[in-house]
Amino acid sequence: IIQANTLVMEDVTLTIEPGTVLQFDDSILMQVNGTIRAIGTETDSIVFTRIPGNTVGWGGLRFHHLSTPYDSLTGEGCVLSYIQLKHVASMTVSNTQTYPLFVNNASPLIEHSEISCFKGWIYFWRSSAIMRHCSIHDGTNETSILIADPLQLNHMVMDHCYIHDLNAPPSNVNSSKTVSLGANCTIKNCYFGATNSEITMGLYGNNIKLLGNTFENGENIAIGIFGGWQPSVHITGNRFSGN
Repeated sequence: IIQANTLVMEDVTLTIEPGTVLQFDDSILMQVNGTIRAIGTETDSIVFTRIPGNTVGWGGLRFHHLSTPYDSLTGEGCVLSYIQLKHVASMTVSNTQTYPLFVNNASPLIEHSEISCFKGWIYFWRSSAIMRHCSIHDGTNETSILIADPLQLNHMVMDHCYIHDLNAPPSNVNSSKTVSLGANCTIKNCYFGATNSEITMGLYGNNIKLLGNTFENGENIAIGIFGGWQPSVHITGNRFSGN
C-alpha cells in the first residue's frame, strides 16, 4: 500500500517480484530515476492499481530521463514485463499532470503487459522505448496514446500490441484522435479497433512507419495525415476494415 509519492533514485534498482500488488492512494504516483525491474510471469503478473476505496484513481507510473535505458544485448535496464497497470486518474496535482504511463526521454522495455481502465494520455516523449505484446484498452480521453519527438533524436517501437475500446468523451469526439504520432516511431503488427474517435490515428511528424497493422471498426477515419514537421510517412501492408 503506497500512500506517498515514490521515487526510485539514480543508481538504485527496485526489483518487484511476480504476484506483487501495488495499491496507490488517491493521485499518488511512482517516478523512476534509476532502474525498475518489474518482471512477472504469464500466470503471476504484477499489478499497479488504486487502493481499495479510492474511487478517483492514482497518479500513474513515470520514467524520468535519468532512468536506466533497456539494453537489448544484455537485458539490463528498466523492464516492465507481465504487469497490469490500471485505474489511473487524469488530474493536476501540484501543477503536475498525471498520466497512466509517462516515458520522458527514457527507454524502458514494456512487454506482455496490460494498461486498462484509465483516464489521460499514455505519453512517450522523445523516447526510444520498446512496447511489444501489450494490451491497451478501456481508456477515456480525447487522445489516449501520444508519441512525440520534435527533435527527432530517438525512435519508439510499438510491436504486436492490441489497442481497443479507447473512447473520447462525447463532447470531444469530433476533435479526437485515439493515437497521435508526433515523430520518429515505428508501429507494426498492431491491432486498432472499437473506438469512437473522429480519427483512430493522427500523423503529425517526420519518420513514421506503419507496417502490417489492422485498423478495424473505427467510427470514422482510420488514419489522418496532418503534415507538421515535413512528414516522411511509410505505410505498408496494413489492413483497413469498417472505417
